[in-house]
Amino acid sequence: MTNDVVQDMVSGRDRSVIPSVAASMTSQVRAGVRSLVAQLCSVGSGAIAALRVLAPLVWIASVVPGDAAWAAPWTVSVDERNGMPTIGIGGGPAMTTEFVFWGRNWRWADTVPAFRVVSPFDYTMTAQNTLLGLEMRGTIRKQSERQLRIELEIDARQSQANVIGGGLSFRFDLPKGARQLGEPELLPGNAGLAWGRQQSSRIEVRFDPPPASVFFERGSKSEVRAFFFGGEIPQGVRRHVVTVDTSGDFKIVPTVEERYGSSDSRSWPTGLLFDSAIAPWNIAPVDLSFLNATERPAG
Repeated sequence: MTNDVVQDMVSGRDRSVIPSVAASMTSQVRAGVRSLVAQLCSVGSGAIAALRVLAPLVWIASVVPGDAAWAAPWTVSVDERNGMPTIGIGGGPAMTTEFVFWGRNWRWADTVPAFRVVSPFDYTMTAQNTLLGLEMRGTIRKQSERQLRIELEIDARQSQANVIGGGLSFRFDLPKGARQLGEPELLPGNAGLAWGRQQSSRIEVRFDPPPASVFFERGSKSEVRAFFFGGEIPQGVRRHVVTVDTSGDFKIVPTVEERYGSSDSRSWPTGLLFDSAIAPWNIAPVDLSFLNATERPAG
């Protein structure tokens, strides 16, 4: 920003440059504001008028930490229901992951998961599937700013034949992401799936070893299923490593519990306001009687 431009804004001769300053804030937020403030201070009394005009831009610059805050709308986190990966944009989900299993003749086999935060970006999960006799255990960790790693162990207590099988279902909200990311795609050799464009914002979910099958459910690009078992479930333990790699505008973020604390209400105090001798129902927690002491009725 030149001295002439600053002088024009200060004098009021040219306010048309303000929108361009706002647009450039995303790439030069710190340097631009420092330079602008320094030059305004050297102008004199007219700087007050300019600062009134530019106050919103100065405020934006003060609260935005850097370019990444403007350019990272896509978030990747861990679903607190089951420990599996989820994608978000604008505060809402763009991809969710669930366990799906079926027994014989498409009988639904419910999976009951549990999730725990061990430490920041370090999680564990367990899941039980009673109908198919499956126990699942997993650890989930953030390996780097661009990768999550899930180590999943599936223990089949007994062999099962003539079952549909199952595994993970990835469901996409395509209206939210198709314009920027395109449609999801399957990786060769049942290795996994991807969503996004090469050399741009993209997420890849890879399985090692590959599951039995990875496919679009009924050909729809809005759901990808990765089946660990198909047709039969052999007795024993099966292990898979699932890596979630991101690039571009994707950012791995903590879970809601990590950001705001646990929602477990079992340790919350009870009975303080209504059923406790500490604070009976007709006594306010804070004594405010002095506010109307001079207007209290006689008696």
